[in-house]
Amino acid sequence: MDENLFIVIGYIAFILYTVAIMGAGVLLERKSGINKTVCRKITHIISAFVWVICAFFFGCSIHWVVLNGIGALLLGVVTFSDKLRAFGKGDDGATPGLFYFGASTFVVALICYILGPRFYLYTGIAYYCLALGDGFAPIVAVVAGEKNVKLLPSKTLLGTVSVYLVAFLSVFVFSSVFGMNLDPIFMLSVAALTCITEFYGFLGLDNILIEFSVFGYLLLYHFGLVGLPLQVVLIASPFLAWLAIGAKAMTVDGGIAAFLLFALVGFFSEDFLPVLFIALLFAISTAVSVLGKRLGGGAEGHSARRASQIAAVGLFAIIFLGIYRYTDYELFYYLFFLALTEQFADSMASDIGRHTNRSNVNIITLKPIEKGISGGISALGTVSALLGSLLLMSIPYFLGAVSLTAYIVISLLSFLGTVIDSVVGAIFQALYRCRECGVKVEKNTHCGIEAELIKGFRAVDNTAVNYIAGFLTSAIGVLLIFV
Repeated sequence: MDENLFIVIGYIAFILYTVAIMGAGVLLERKSGINKTVCRKITHIISAFVWVICAFFFGCSIHWVVLNGIGALLLGVVTFSDKLRAFGKGDDGATPGLFYFGASTFVVALICYILGPRFYLYTGIAYYCLALGDGFAPIVAVVAGEKNVKLLPSKTLLGTVSVYLVAFLSVFVFSSVFGMNLDPIFMLSVAALTCITEFYGFLGLDNILIEFSVFGYLLLYHFGLVGLPLQVVLIASPFLAWLAIGAKAMTVDGGIAAFLLFALVGFFSEDFLPVLFIALLFAISTAVSVLGKRLGGGAEGHSARRASQIAAVGLFAIIFLGIYRYTDYELFYYLFFLALTEQFADSMASDIGRHTNRSNVNIITLKPIEKGISGGISALGTVSALLGSLLLMSIPYFLGAVSLTAYIVISLLSFLGTVIDSVVGAIFQALYRCRECGVKVEKNTHCGIEAELIKGFRAVDNTAVNYIAGFLTSAIGVLLIFV
């Protein structure tokens, strides 16, 4: 057949199939009485075969890019048009998710066209993980009904599990049909990335994030930048997210921050020790916090961790681990352990110390101070900080990653960091008095009104204190090691 005629037939097939999908979607929503979100996801699933049409007629060509652009425009019209607006609307309200779906596919196609045809199959994997994985999740959730467990307002346990399974099957089929010979562990990690991205995707943004993240991850794998630690982290991440959100140990933004933190540790790790180290840090501190909440003794300190708190724990550690990965300078490996151990010791001092039967004292004035106010210390909290430092650092020591001298020095520096944290908190952290009830708090509002600042600076909250203490502790560690 003439090549030009073949291309024309391809254009016609693509446009007719796309229009048929949209028409079927509108008819389902208006005539079937089926849940609108389910109708929308059915069209989501059917649209997966568009990639097959493009692969058969065009491959990695400019025509493929142009047609994906046309598809994105058509989806934009039916999503935002007043007459066809129902097509882009679920039972829970309007969403631009369908347009995002088309737009992300077009951008990925354009990037692949620029990079070259050797990455073409990766676009198919990313596309099917999005179209099928995200498509089946709400349908499974609706079918399961009340038997399902709701983890977030729009996310359920069985729905997200279905994303994991369907995405894995998509990668497995691609690897088998096209002879890609992908490692099973890597295929599981792609499925897990799809799952965690869909889980944290809201307002249709998962239709962008899934395709971008999966395609980008496949590119990293192609260039040999994805090691086994990162793959294992990704495989475990959905289960950890379900557990953290279900136990209310983290907010949604905190869960996203924790996922990114763990993923970066896995990316920069050459072995499993850094991953194990930070995993145990979070596991122990979360267990202590949850147990403390059940026992009582200051519920305010046991609130779900936010993104800013997660970042304060791991930001310096990630920077040091990344520098170590690309310089192989051992100092930064020690600083990685120091940064995390100092945060862990501070957490132990706070979470365990608040259960003391005695009054806290201000670390500067040594006068009694209310529990929960920064700058206060107790014998129980102080001992907990020291033991916490020794406990966590025993992991790399017994695994042979650090010497006995390094173990002792880093543990003591971490304990010193908790002292620095208390001093900085006592001097600089903002402390307020409620204008209504007179209680002292560390938040600028209480009883629904703005509180009066009585100490410190408004810009310095507990998270800022953690950053300052972490920076100063790391700086002291650098000086000591150099000396």
